[in-house]
Amino acid sequence: MTLKEVCYNELQDFDFTLYVPDEGQRLLLAFNETDVPIGYISLLGRSIEGIEIFKDHYGNNYGKQLMSITIELLFYKYNYITLVPIEQWLVTYYEQFGFVQTTKYENHLSEFPIMELRR
Repeated sequence: MTLKEVCYNELQDFDFTLYVPDEGQRLLLAFNETDVPIGYISLLGRSIEGIEIFKDHYGNNYGKQLMSITIELLFYKYNYITLVPIEQWLVTYYEQFGFVQTTKYENHLSEFPIMELRR
C-alpha cells in the first residue's frame, strides 16, 4: 500500500463521496498495489480525525495497514497521537494499536473520551 497526500482539486477525479478537509487538515489517500485508491486518513496535527476504507476493499486488512503506517509517520514528529472514536466498536479497534482512553473530551457533545497513544 502507498500513501499520497492530495489536495482538494486532485480528489475531484475519484469516484467516491468527496471528503473536503478543514483548513490545516492533511488528507492521505491509500492506494493498493495496482494504484487504485482504497481509502483515506485525515490528520490535523497530532490527531487522527478520520479513517475510511472504501467498501470494495473491506476484508483485506487495509484499515490496519493504514493505521500502522500513519502511527509510524506521526511518531516522527510527535510523542503522542490522539483521536476520538465515534462508535463503541472503534474504542476496541483503536485499543489494539495501543490507544488508551483518557478522561478528556473533545467537546461537550462527544460521547467518547479522547484516546491517546504514547511512544
